[in-house]
Amino acid sequence: MKLMVRNIEIIYSKNQEQYVDSIKGTIEDNYELIFGFLGKNKVVDISNGIDVFYDIIKEICNSDEMKNLFSNVDLLPTLYLETLIRREKKLGTTIVELYSNVSDELLSSMIAYKYFEVNGTFDDFVEYLKLKDRKDEISKWLQNVSRWDTYNYLLKLLSNILRQIDDNTLKQLNYLINNWVDDVAIRAMEYVTNNEDKQEYQKISMEEFDKLILVDEKSESSMCYQDDDGVFKILLENCDDLRGFCHFVHEFIHYVSRQNGLLVSNMSITEFPSIFFETLCAEFLEEKGYSSEIVDQILNSRGYNNFMIYISMRTLFADLMRYLNCGVVSRDDKIALYQKYINSLNEVKKNFLEKLIDSGEKVEDLDFLGEVKRDIETMVDEDCDSMTVAFVKDGLLVINGYQYLIATYLANNVLEKLNNDDTIISKMVDVTNNLGNVSIKNIIELFNIENILEEPSIKKLVKNKND
Repeated sequence: MKLMVRNIEIIYSKNQEQYVDSIKGTIEDNYELIFGFLGKNKVVDISNGIDVFYDIIKEICNSDEMKNLFSNVDLLPTLYLETLIRREKKLGTTIVELYSNVSDELLSSMIAYKYFEVNGTFDDFVEYLKLKDRKDEISKWLQNVSRWDTYNYLLKLLSNILRQIDDNTLKQLNYLINNWVDDVAIRAMEYVTNNEDKQEYQKISMEEFDKLILVDEKSESSMCYQDDDGVFKILLENCDDLRGFCHFVHEFIHYVSRQNGLLVSNMSITEFPSIFFETLCAEFLEEKGYSSEIVDQILNSRGYNNFMIYISMRTLFADLMRYLNCGVVSRDDKIALYQKYINSLNEVKKNFLEKLIDSGEKVEDLDFLGEVKRDIETMVDEDCDSMTVAFVKDGLLVINGYQYLIATYLANNVLEKLNNDDTIISKMVDVTNNLGNVSIKNIIELFNIENILEEPSIKKLVKNKND
């Protein structure tokens, strides 16, 4: 007798009719696993009464291909990442590409195999494939055993990507962060302070914008993008003020620089011409008679935007530097770091309380000076999980944060030379038109700003653990 389960033919005997529904369900639940293994002959013959399903699964798992896969040291981290990518519906949109061609069913089977390798037997694994009754338990196990390995896998992936972009600049990352953040943070605070007073940008008529510019009333940001037909377009957020004009300049420079394409090796400088000319645009408005306060507000807005892009990834950047300097970021190191911070905080509170008591100061509510008690182990695991999920959801923002960091730093240094070098503008136009063929090293040499990366504290990046 025969039964079809999609494209698989099942042959069984008459005395097995009572088991047909169960057999059909088992094959259906593991269809992708079995279908791929059967090759050209999509037939499962169970008429002789032998547990063919068990034999098929055993043969699959004992194949050289599966043995190599299951022995891979990065298997669990990559399986966990893939589950996150699917959970967050980021297939095809993340910089992490792992098992995109593997079905959900196959992915689940691979994870279950590793689970029962540690927490059971092969027979348990086969029985699980029939019932699929411990999915939550297996999912939680995968998260717990692969959490820190997954995070370090992402740090390794990120460092490799950034090395492809510009290895020399990556070595200077810590120095760049320290120099860049201080300057941009000041502008960010000025922007926040001005916003507290609800200061508005000076309005201008929409007719002053070119009619070719697309203005989307629902958009929350401006961008230069490539549509489905391969045409570059400029999208502006709904704005009718001077900031919108500067945003247009920023995106228009992207439009110009992207005409000839950009390689991965040029990603770190894609924002450089746009930030340079946007800043120049704000200064141009001041020359045209607009108040310096409005111009500063526009520049502070850009600084705030840059700062927030970085600050959202600051922990990841810090861990990236730790990974580059010292290798794997361990859970124990994180626990020690958090404990040190809490101990320091409690010491400050204790000293402050003692001074209050000694001074005779009466304070009704001293709860805020109470000792901080936290479950640090749980806290570091939760933080690790949140950073991993953030990377999966917004992985490209890591690259964006790096781009804005580098671009702002380069633009500021080139702008400082503008008043004393009348070749700057023509050089910037040339860089914009040929950005696909320009590297950070080219820019530093072209504008004679080699000194911006000279810092004794960064000459030794990798520490010797015996130091």
